Amino acid sequence: MPGPAYSDHADFYRRGPYARYLTGRKTVGSRPVAMFAAEQPAGAYPDPPMPGLLLYLALQGAKEARFDWGAGRWRGTWRRHDLTLVPANAASDVTLSDRHGFLGLCLPASLFTESTETLGPLHAAPFRDPLTAELVAALWRDSGPAGAGCALFADSALTCLADRLHHLAAAPAPRAEAPPLSSRLLARIDDHIRARLDQPITVAELARLSGHSPSHFSTLFRRATGVSPYTRVLALRVEHAAGLIATCPDMPLAEIALASGFSSQSHLTSAFRRHTGTTPAARRAASRPCPRPGPDPGPLHRTRSRLKAGTRPSILTRPGLDPGPLAATPRGLTRPPPPPNPPLRPTQHLACCARNAASTTRSTAPETDAIPTKYRRDTDVGPPSNPRR
Repeated sequence: MPGPAYSDHADFYRRGPYARYLTGRKTVGSRPVAMFAAEQPAGAYPDPPMPGLLLYLALQGAKEARFDWGAGRWRGTWRRHDLTLVPANAASDVTLSDRHGFLGLCLPASLFTESTETLGPLHAAPFRDPLTAELVAALWRDSGPAGAGCALFADSALTCLADRLHHLAAAPAPRAEAPPLSSRLLARIDDHIRARLDQPITVAELARLSGHSPSHFSTLFRRATGVSPYTRVLALRVEHAAGLIATCPDMPLAEIALASGFSSQSHLTSAFRRHTGTTPAARRAASRPCPRPGPDPGPLHRTRSRLKAGTRPSILTRPGLDPGPLAATPRGLTRPPPPPNPPLRPTQHLACCARNAASTTRSTAPETDAIPTKYRRDTDVGPPSNPRR
């Protein structure tokens, strides 16, 4: 039993198995021409042959897509704003790996002034054209659900679309892009650079490893890594210099610069600062361990250290002497008061009291011999003296 007949792809999406994915349907122009919008999950979506052509505009692409509508099987990434032209009377087989959305414009063969067979190059793979994409989006945006809108604009846009598609098909096919540089080749290039850091390295030398011309290699290298070959060589030189700074603390920076391929120490410093934000000398100082504290040098060394720190010199700042009020003090500061005497223990207190009592007794006793014996005269009253013999 034959299946239902569909007038175009819009009718197939409205009444066929994909009706649940249809998000909108419009007719544009005075012909009229049908348009529809759909959002589909990942999967396979085969379409039956239709009498007219179908122009897809991707609104949400897929990372991996496989298209086949009689002009050869294509596989790749279906990107946003990609255009796809399905030929008339050709069954299509579409498989996409991600959820996707698109606008579909059904183009009758009567719309083209030339034969649609000349559009063959556009059937082979998706293509990009900003003017065609903008015309499709404007037709969908400025038309109502029942054909309401400016019919003159729609007819003019459809005629322009047909002429633009013929122009794109007649244009020379763009040169196929070379495959990107593989990760294995990039690792091989890095190994080659590291092995010759202390020697001049040219782009032509690196291009020979990939089999491309120097200019083409520079384009592919920038596309794969985001930087130019010269920037990559410079980054590996800085990386090598940083390793020498960390592992060889006694190696002069000038020798490190020459061993890493820099022309001078200043060249190393400028490149090192540009890539790491610091200088080689600062990196070396930061990587050195902190010195361990040594033995106490003594009071004389501490006094000299205070003098070097900005104190006024004094001869009374020798160890073992009480510096007194003329001691060296920081400028603008006064010497702190001496600490109070510590309290006496009980035994010390009793001994101190006994000493005070003895001194008091001696001070109150009468002086019986106020004049020394050797200064006395014979008439003086007093006990006889023993003259020195």
